[in-house]
Amino acid sequence: MKKTINEFLLLIACVLFASVLTGCGGGGSGGFTGPAAVFDLSAAQDNLYNGSSFILSGSDSLGSNYTATMDFTNQGTQLVNGINATHISLDISLTNTTTNAATAGTQDLYFTTGYAPVLQVENPDNVQYTPTSVAILPATASIGDSGPLSTFSKSNGETETDTWSLDSATNGRAKLTFHITTRDASNAIDNQETNAITIDTAGTVFSLSSRINDSSGEVLTLSGNKL
Repeated sequence: MKKTINEFLLLIACVLFASVLTGCGGGGSGGFTGPAAVFDLSAAQDNLYNGSSFILSGSDSLGSNYTATMDFTNQGTQLVNGINATHISLDISLTNTTTNAATAGTQDLYFTTGYAPVLQVENPDNVQYTPTSVAILPATASIGDSGPLSTFSKSNGETETDTWSLDSATNGRAKLTFHITTRDASNAIDNQETNAITIDTAGTVFSLSSRINDSSGEVLTLSGNKL
């Protein structure tokens, strides 16, 4: 069954703290990033979460075209579950340019040091993500590095498991890729995402894209540059 535009918005919002997505590195003829190159992942997260905006476009596997915007804003410190957490809001809008249907939503992300998640809240449906295990990105990494991230129990009965990898991109850049698997209450896979940001060794963020596969086999892809 074809997903509604609002259902796709909710899937996009599941990228959460990592909602960080597969990038294209920009113009030029490209180049090879050697395995010795070290990329600043801490700076990349700082640059993503503190005021970055993206304009995206893409399509789904049933032939509809989309445009989207994503805006990250640092809202300061807030007490959450007894913890002084940094509050990052992610505002998302999505338009199906084939049908002109449009929707919007917000995800509120709460972190402690190193962007360790405390809580995530997905609106307008108020789905809450509670970490059941916490792992954070290393401060730096090289091409080919990978590892686990946090897992979440969601208030709608689903669970989410996240991992990361640093993959080669063009122009000496890398894709900081987040792999997200969501399972329903019966433990069946509901959707899988591959999300990444394209960065250079200093952690500068250039672009963002996402590929979402849902359990029906439908696929949504979006990509675009940082403003």
